[in-house]
Amino acid sequence: MKYDIHEVLDMAFREKMPRIVVEGDDDRLIYTKIAEKAGKTVEIYPVEWIDGLAKERGNCGMIIQAMQQLQPKFEENPKWILGIIDADARDFRPISPKFPDEGNFRSLFNLLVLKYYSVETYFANAENLKKLFAFMSYALEVEIGAEMLQFLAENHENDTEFYYYLSLEALKRANEDTYISVGNISYGGDERFDETYKQRIFPKLQAKKVDLDTFALQKNISLTHLKQICKGKWYLWNYVYRAVFQVDKLIKACEKYPHLPKCANCEVDKSKCNYRMKQPYKSAISLLYNQMLTYVNESECEDIINAMKQLG
Repeated sequence: MKYDIHEVLDMAFREKMPRIVVEGDDDRLIYTKIAEKAGKTVEIYPVEWIDGLAKERGNCGMIIQAMQQLQPKFEENPKWILGIIDADARDFRPISPKFPDEGNFRSLFNLLVLKYYSVETYFANAENLKKLFAFMSYALEVEIGAEMLQFLAENHENDTEFYYYLSLEALKRANEDTYISVGNISYGGDERFDETYKQRIFPKLQAKKVDLDTFALQKNISLTHLKQICKGKWYLWNYVYRAVFQVDKLIKACEKYPHLPKCANCEVDKSKCNYRMKQPYKSAISLLYNQMLTYVNESECEDIINAMKQLG
């Protein structure tokens, strides 16, 4: 059974239980974890559960439509429902001529537009990486310092230029209906880009660098906007993927990398370095990706947490 959006708001008010409408079923766990950090008990509804919305708008557009329908009611019940949508680089894309009413999305009450392209990017940060490394290895969180975190993240940082131009290429395609992108790059897929793909595609992107830089200038985009234009699934996947391969280098790291602090165990028994992986995680990156999505960094998620705290 699907719900009418007015019914959802009425249930929230009647039961004194805030509702949050999100884009997909896979977002429920993410936003439940964030709500726990906000100290809120809420019910989370994927927008597919809501009846009477235009599917051709896509999930973000459906949430915008739902919040538009509720605007007159927010004078009476302003605190019982929240819609959350990914930014999806909307500030750099034209409004669909089919749905010109979506142009006012930032002025809608009770609609939170994320600060990044999508929610996954919120989870790619040093504090979460520390938790992930402790999960993968025998090191304790308190033993993982800044030098180690920098080592784990350095190859992701080296990929910045690749993901910047990859995202510009996808964004240019989203802006121009007739544009033919390199390798059919678009925001439509959830590809995970391995080293072979990068080596094949990056030279082609570099050959278009002047055109892509011109496009970026027209849109007032720079490298500082990477998290706003790079799809979150791409960004977080690479963050985890690169970290796993760095961890794999840390077998006997205390001997190989003298610039890194020795683990506690190597001070006593060098045959059991605490930096070694508990399992061969190189073949289980999807597991680690999903594990990363369980770590909520309050500082990074501040905008979401603050919006949730206003409910109820």
